[in-house]
Amino acid sequence: MDTAKPAATAPDPKNGRLSWFTRISYGLGDTAMNIVAGAMTILTFFYTDYAGVEPTTVGLVFLLSRIFDGVSDLIMGFVVERTNSKWGKSRPWILWSSIPFCISIVLIYTVPQGSDFMKFVYLFITYNFCNTVCYTALNLPYGSLSAMMTRISRERDMLSITRMALSPIGKIISISATLPLIKVLGDNQAAWIKVMSIWAVLAFVLLMLCFSQCKETVVIKARKKVSKVPVVKSLKCLFGNKYFWMAMTIWMMQCIIQMVTGTILPYYCKYIFHDDSLFSILLLCEVITTIVCTILFCPSLLKRFGKRNMSLIGVVVALVGHLIYCLNPTSFSWVVFSCIIRGIGFAPLNSVIFGFLGDVVE
Repeated sequence: MDTAKPAATAPDPKNGRLSWFTRISYGLGDTAMNIVAGAMTILTFFYTDYAGVEPTTVGLVFLLSRIFDGVSDLIMGFVVERTNSKWGKSRPWILWSSIPFCISIVLIYTVPQGSDFMKFVYLFITYNFCNTVCYTALNLPYGSLSAMMTRISRERDMLSITRMALSPIGKIISISATLPLIKVLGDNQAAWIKVMSIWAVLAFVLLMLCFSQCKETVVIKARKKVSKVPVVKSLKCLFGNKYFWMAMTIWMMQCIIQMVTGTILPYYCKYIFHDDSLFSILLLCEVITTIVCTILFCPSLLKRFGKRNMSLIGVVVALVGHLIYCLNPTSFSWVVFSCIIRGIGFAPLNSVIFGFLGDVVE
């Protein structure tokens, strides 16, 4: 693999340290993906209330898609490992996948009118093209890129913290503006398509900034001696790595919580609080709290307690936040309070998870 020459904003080859502009550019890559992901937290709401799709159809599409999504992640991991280009292994996929990803976002919302079966086929194809193919081809290499930018664990931790400080900004933009913009533009399916087109263009610009500034500078010498590692041997090494299972479990539980919350919350606000726009307020409370705590406290917490203890603190606080919500779930102010507590807990938990993954890779 040919390594690119360091530019002014690239890592210092003498010590492997990264400039803040490089860290921010890397974090903005996740901001781009979360602009789209934030809007897609209410995808089920769009399908049922705007596109006229039966809830059972939506559930079946999501269930079947999760099976394919897990397989695509595994395949993409081997593809990235065997990629050799002038830009490296992980970095070129940000360039190659950005345009298909942005197009696929718009296609998801262009649901045609017709029979339930035709809608099922369209949903299944477009949803999997976006998530199983395009998002996997973009997000998985993006996540592994940090391990290729520097071999200094502390620097990877700072990349993780910067990423998790900036990624929620994408959700803030989309969550706070999507539903209001849709109502302004006509409050119909066409309005959803227009709004998602705006998010797709903004995401593409940020992804190109990430690609241009984040260079791969790490070359593992062992790779020069071994041309290929058998798939069976690679899987054996992976499944035998206990730290992989720890990191995967933490990340899996975070994803489950975010998906369940994003799917249920719009309906909860609509039918319990009788105002679906309150969905934006609740998620913003949690996301903004997470960002503030990540920026202000997580770097010093990392230095004092380390990744392991930080994640344990985050798990406990987030759990308390969920339990608080259960005490009085019909009170809006009480639910806001629980969102703030969860945001405090997610800050240390989210900020170190990708540092864990980088350590697992090494």
